[in-house]
Amino acid sequence: MITTWLYVISGLIVSIGLFSLFPTHKNDRAVQVRRLYGFEDTQKQAMELGIRLTVKHYLILVTISVSSGVLAAWMTKNILLAGVAVGVGFMVPKMILSSIRYKRRKELLMNLPSNLRVLASKFRDNKSLRMSLQMSLPVMDGVSKPHFQNLYDALRLNVPQTTALNQMKKNIGFSKFDDLCEKITMGQHDGYHARVVEGIRKTIDDIDFDIQHLQRLDIDNRKKRFIVYLIFGICWAFPFLFGYMESEIAAEFGMVTTLHSPIGKILIASMCLNTFIGFFKRDKFLRLNLDDL
Repeated sequence: MITTWLYVISGLIVSIGLFSLFPTHKNDRAVQVRRLYGFEDTQKQAMELGIRLTVKHYLILVTISVSSGVLAAWMTKNILLAGVAVGVGFMVPKMILSSIRYKRRKELLMNLPSNLRVLASKFRDNKSLRMSLQMSLPVMDGVSKPHFQNLYDALRLNVPQTTALNQMKKNIGFSKFDDLCEKITMGQHDGYHARVVEGIRKTIDDIDFDIQHLQRLDIDNRKKRFIVYLIFGICWAFPFLFGYMESEIAAEFGMVTTLHSPIGKILIASMCLNTFIGFFKRDKFLRLNLDDL
């Protein structure tokens, strides 16, 4: 009976906290509450990815995570799992956004060299960046094409080339691409003669080489990330293996097994928390930082 009431009280506390994210007015208290539950920061990250994250979407993700933990707590009769689920639940949206950001960034870098080669092939015939872009865009494809389209639109609106290229450099965020933009600017001033175009193509080859190297490193890191799954799987096997062996002995003497004792419940809850932290930190150490290249 006491355990049931603890579940009910825990659910009410979580519900009150979640529904307080629905402010009727944009006041300081509402912002503080939303910031406390991590919504403001998560929404900012989503906006950077072009994703419109509302409170409703955030609550759905958090509720699914928390409900899974509460269900596990009810099935195992370990209320500590509900507490772990509440803490983990508010981190799940950030983990999803981090995965989306990494995937999009990787797709952009993989697609960039092919479109740059298309652009470079037009310089000798068109003699300007704007005309080269105009002739290249119909042939370009992939996720990097919108960046070239934005550059072309800016040049059509008579935005200075240096300003337009600086904005694209900021969006791409790749040091070798910065070098390429400098060579394109130099070609605009001195003319896209054979030596300048050859230098541009060489820089594109360097970009392609670096990206292929990053791809090989990412494949190696995937294998290491699989090892993390294996390690955690082995670690989780031991408590239940020994628990099964202990239950056979305890059944004869009417004893309570360790996993069903307070110490055992704390052990399982701490393992759940450590597993989550391990997976969260796994990407930090075993995934390439594509935002700083």
